[in-house]
Amino acid sequence: MNNKQNTDDIMLGNYRQDECFALEVTDYGFYPRILPGDTVIVHRQPDVENGELAVVMIDSDTNTVLRRIKRDADGGMILTADNPILKMTQNKRYEPIVISAAERYRVHVFGKVISLMRDMRNDAVKRDLENARAADDDNK
Repeated sequence: MNNKQNTDDIMLGNYRQDECFALEVTDYGFYPRILPGDTVIVHRQPDVENGELAVVMIDSDTNTVLRRIKRDADGGMILTADNPILKMTQNKRYEPIVISAAERYRVHVFGKVISLMRDMRNDAVKRDLENARAADDDNK
């Protein structure tokens, strides 16, 4: 283990605390890297760079979601989840959402994800650790 650091420095990097907020993840869109119950730290900003993970609202829905924003040459965007397991099952909830440049008004970006906190007591984490141990035991 390395030297101890201030928790704020680790979680916020070069961002100021008053520019950030935290949200609890509630779905499996980025499983297994991001789990339900994880907390993402988000830097408030009205837009993100191509390929960055953002907290967005689509069509003035009351729910915000995590999506990776990919821009196309025409000014449109594709909002994707990074879960390869869900892509194989064709879960419509996580299918890419294509937004043309003319429809850009449909997407409200709250900010980009800059950090992740995970409570290791989280049930999903425990289950994944148990599955990993079982798979390791099977390989012995």
